[in-house]
Amino acid sequence: MNGDAGWPDSAGRPVVFLLEADTAVERRVLRRWVHDNAPPESPPHEVFVLRPTEQDSGVDVPPELERRLAAHDDPLMQPLRMVWLPPERDGARVARLRDVLTFTNPRNPTAVQQLLLQTRSG
Repeated sequence: MNGDAGWPDSAGRPVVFLLEADTAVERRVLRRWVHDNAPPESPPHEVFVLRPTEQDSGVDVPPELERRLAAHDDPLMQPLRMVWLPPERDGARVARLRDVLTFTNPRNPTAVQQLLLQTRSG
């Protein structure tokens, strides 16, 4: 995972990370990013996973998040999600004909492909 994005400046407020993650691989990588990037002096933070619903094109809000928001302590809401990029080839990140012929989408890999990509990248 690219570490270019830094920890949000919350001005001392609690940080609530809203993870948009469809697979266990994405959830694990995003939680690890939060854990690895939290500065020692950072305010308390919490992580909630949001899952898109097909029923109404909305988002399933976990009950724990609803309870958290009822605390009224003005937390910083920070969205966090994975972006899958095709491999860089000759300085460009583009899908190739091979991707089309094998019915794969490097920008939306399956859970198995995500696991393989994560294993290869370390």
